[in-house]
Amino acid sequence: TDLIKIVVDDWGYVYSEEDIAFVVDEVRSAGTKVAAHVATFRGARNAIAAGVASLEHGWELTDDDLREMVEKDIFLVGTDFPASYAGYFTGYNPELAAEAYRSRIERLRRAYEAGVPIAFGADVTDYRPGQTRGSMTLEFIDSFLDAGVSPADLVRILTVNPARLMGWEAEKGSIRIGKHADLIAVPRNPLEDPQALKEADFVMKRGRVYKRDGAFVWAIPTELDIQEN
Repeated sequence: TDLIKIVVDDWGYVYSEEDIAFVVDEVRSAGTKVAAHVATFRGARNAIAAGVASLEHGWELTDDDLREMVEKDIFLVGTDFPASYAGYFTGYNPELAAEAYRSRIERLRRAYEAGVPIAFGADVTDYRPGQTRGSMTLEFIDSFLDAGVSPADLVRILTVNPARLMGWEAEKGSIRIGKHADLIAVPRNPLEDPQALKEADFVMKRGRVYKRDGAFVWAIPTELDIQEN
C-alpha cells in the first residue's frame, strides 16, 4: 500500500487533530502515508497540524495553512475542476458556478505562489454526452493555467510531483535510464503550448506503445518488448 486516504470532514463530522495524528503515526509505522480528504477550514487545519502527506481538495485554506504546508512538505491535490465542470457542484446555477470557480482558482493561485507542492488530481464523478472520464480529466489542465501556473510547472505537477508524493520517484515521474518507460507523445512543445498535453498521439506504458484507431486500442511491439521477451 503506497497511500491510505481518510475522509476528515465534509460528511457531517470533522476528525480532530488528535484523531488524525493517531492515524498518521500508525500508518507511518507501517511504512506508508496518509492522504486527507478535506473540504473545510477546520478539517484542513486539523489535517495539516497532524502532518498528513497530502490534502485532497482543500477548498478552504488560509495563508497560514499554506505556509505550514510548505514547511511540512504537505502536497495539495486540489482536484480543481474547470469552469465547464463547475456547475455540477452548484446545481448548475451559473452565478454560483462562476463564484465557486473564481474562489477555488484563487485558492490554487495562492498555493502555487506560496510554493506549496502540488500534484495533479481530478474528481470526475459524472459523465457528459460524448465524453469519457479521460477526456473530461484533461480539461482540468485549464484550471492550472487560469491560476497562473507556468507550462513548465504544469508538466511537473503532472509528472514528477505525483511521483514524489507517492514515493515512486526512483521508478517513475521523469525520463531516466532504469525508470518505467511511461510516456506520451504530443504534437507540439507543451512548454510553449500546454494545450498540446490534451492531444496525445500515443501513450507508452512500460515501453509498449498504445495507439487509438477508431474504436480500437492497439499495442505496437517495441525494442523494449523484444528485450523483455
